[in-house]
Amino acid sequence: MTRYPGLSVIMEWENAKLAEADRAAGMLECVSGQIAALADRFADPAEILILHDPEAIDSSALKQFVDSAWNPEARAEIRIEAAHDLEYYEQKNLGATLATRPWLCFIDSDVVPEEAWLETLLEARRTSNAVIVGGQTYVEPVSLLDRAFALFWFFPPRSPATEAFESDRFFANNFLIERETFLRAPFPDSDLVRGRCYVLADQLRKTGEQIEICPAARVSHPPPNGLGHFLKRAVIDGHDAWLMDQTLRPQSDPRPSLFPLRKAKWNLSGAFRRIDEGADGMKLGARGRLVAKGLATTYYGLSMIGHTVSPLAPSLVRRAFNV
Repeated sequence: MTRYPGLSVIMEWENAKLAEADRAAGMLECVSGQIAALADRFADPAEILILHDPEAIDSSALKQFVDSAWNPEARAEIRIEAAHDLEYYEQKNLGATLATRPWLCFIDSDVVPEEAWLETLLEARRTSNAVIVGGQTYVEPVSLLDRAFALFWFFPPRSPATEAFESDRFFANNFLIERETFLRAPFPDSDLVRGRCYVLADQLRKTGEQIEICPAARVSHPPPNGLGHFLKRAVIDGHDAWLMDQTLRPQSDPRPSLFPLRKAKWNLSGAFRRIDEGADGMKLGARGRLVAKGLATTYYGLSMIGHTVSPLAPSLVRRAFNV
């Protein structure tokens, strides 16, 4: 029987403020159930670190919520840690510094793992030479809105693939890394709201490190929760596209002034192609395709606005549309 090193599972609690509570509960139930199933294979009981801003989320209420959802058969040290005024990536970085186990598993408060997710990720980490082993994140296609986002958003549709592959990126909501490695290369300081995992991946690859994706380690992610979240997420995507362009492209590679429009056209072209190709599999009829394309057009139109306005007032965009 394969035994694993000690594991710290780091959960940010920023996304839980936007998602439905049942998703966070579902995540805790799945993670604790899978830890319970693997209890005899860890060198030490797993450590769970839940990072939250106590000014926004009451610590005692959060503890009660976690206790009510946690599988009592899962032997783990649960730590509710205050992350004063820290947001998504900063909470993850703080969790790594507070962790005491040699392996770190990052999972978000709004994703729900599939069966055997944790064991699959652990096995991939054990047999891989990559510095980061990430899983597959997809939008679960339940409602019409879900199915539309599953086709055009940045999370690819759920794939039945199981063979691991090298990648130039990973999603911050579902990955495993050695603690010492992450402490040497945490998520970088940046004004990016949601794109720092791409920057970290770029930095690691430039030093010769590999990133591997294990698609069999799957978690489902919700679409934006309501009109306000939809609006903010779209505009911030545009802000991050502008800032990512400034961060990653060489200084010798100037882009034309119409780049936001070109980016929007590129996004929509890809979105429409994926909708047309995947509509039958998602059971989207003619009406569903129109709805999906309308949502994609609205989303990437708002993203183009964020991309255009951000160079003029980046701080204002971040304050007004932060998610």
